[in-house]
Amino acid sequence: MLIIPAINILGGNVVRLRQGDPTRHAFYSDDPLAVAHRFVDVGARSLYIHDIDSFSGEREATPHLDMAARIASDASVPVRFGAAISDDGLLTEALERPFALVELHADRIVGTPFLRRALARHGERLTLRLDVRDGYVQVRTPERRGPADPVALARELVEQGARRLVYSDLNRDGMLGGPNYAGLRALLQVAEVPVTVSGGIAHGDHIRNLERLGAEAAIIGKALYTGDLSLRGHLDDQGHWRR
Repeated sequence: MLIIPAINILGGNVVRLRQGDPTRHAFYSDDPLAVAHRFVDVGARSLYIHDIDSFSGEREATPHLDMAARIASDASVPVRFGAAISDDGLLTEALERPFALVELHADRIVGTPFLRRALARHGERLTLRLDVRDGYVQVRTPERRGPADPVALARELVEQGARRLVYSDLNRDGMLGGPNYAGLRALLQVAEVPVTVSGGIAHGDHIRNLERLGAEAAIIGKALYTGDLSLRGHLDDQGHWRR
């Protein structure tokens, strides 16, 4: 299973959110590029950069797009960039940068013409993230608003052309208590595309369990920063967890 360290950027700093809430975060570093290099030095061969500031304010913006692009160029490993993108212009800007994948948050774009255009034009370079809280994805688009079942939503996104998904359980995010195996299992039964998991991963058993279920990759944040989980010596040359 591919291991992808998370670099969440808020106010120019690397932070870790608690249950996906930007108001509940811990500071880790004021140098995102140095953090990226540390992960690469211990064997990571893919990184996930999340622009937390892009989710605040009314205007569409990705404040840390350039920083993320610099990391992608300098770290010399594939980078996935996630942000609150629901605009064609911003998506074009992100896709012009050297990212392997650009992650879109399904709750902000499901049912919109933007999503249909994005998948039709750029589907191979996109991944759709399902942020699940209390068992549901809280959709907040003009076309649809309210709680959505993540399994039904995953099926819908794949039917519309999504090539890969991220399953993120926000209740478990930053809590180190383990992933939501039941939720992932249900989603994998219908997704039929590669699925990356995020939330609650704290040790090797969690990773091995996710691999047995069929997840393609794991995004890991807090456990790496606190030292609960170490990558050194546990990854192969491609950045996969050694069994």
